[in-house]
Amino acid sequence: APVALTIKKSDEGIVISGEVVDQNDATLRTVRVADNEKSAKLNIEAKNVTYKLYADKKLTTEATADVQLDQGTTFLYAKVRYSDGETELVTIKIVSARTSISYKDSAKIPNWAKTYIDKLNASGTGILQGDSEGNFNAANSMTRYEVAAIAVRLLGIDATQYAGVKLEYTDTIAKWAENYVKAVTKLGIMGGSNNSEGQLVFDGKSSTTRSQLAKIIVELSFFDNEMSQSVNDYYTANKDAVDSYYNSFDFADEASVQNWAKTYVKL
Repeated sequence: APVALTIKKSDEGIVISGEVVDQNDATLRTVRVADNEKSAKLNIEAKNVTYKLYADKKLTTEATADVQLDQGTTFLYAKVRYSDGETELVTIKIVSARTSISYKDSAKIPNWAKTYIDKLNASGTGILQGDSEGNFNAANSMTRYEVAAIAVRLLGIDATQYAGVKLEYTDTIAKWAENYVKAVTKLGIMGGSNNSEGQLVFDGKSSTTRSQLAKIIVELSFFDNEMSQSVNDYYTANKDAVDSYYNSFDFADEASVQNWAKTYVKL
């Protein structure tokens, strides 16, 4: 059907094998593969156009059509250039639902957390995956590596597309987490800090603090919602409303929040 090509031209565009085109937005294409698939190779046909694939919506990193599926929904973005020079961004949504996990240590999950964990587990998103032994480890703190992995999955990103990113951290990054760290660093979701010797480190094995998590959540939200303002500019423009809401909680330890984290904690 012409709508499968583009909303602009009926004889130009890209066609992806197995795609379902959104009836309200022909730039959104959904490709469904079998449940629990770990990878997919997209078959993309270009009709009178050129295109490049990217791993994220900000087009920071070029991608290939060989996609690793680390979660239930993974996105690629195709920047299509038509014969008249116009460009259009096509979102490719690859869906492979994840089967719910029966965590071996589910009896140890506190009641207050169980509702949230069960909901995520049943959603088919694969955001929380447990450890290699099949345990959830609810009482453990989350390392920065683990948070990086979850951030990437929440964005629906194929972290392997960032394998070519060069990291400037001086500490050794765990092999399993390397592409996650490269992705969140490239996208500005997470960064490093200077150690006692003034060296930049990611410090992936360390537990994630609440202040660090506040920053990550805000940066994720700004990235996913394609905010045109920076975090600081947004806060400055909405300072009175943000401060009023934040101050209503009257946190007893507010004075202990580090300066770098205050804006993120308030937001």
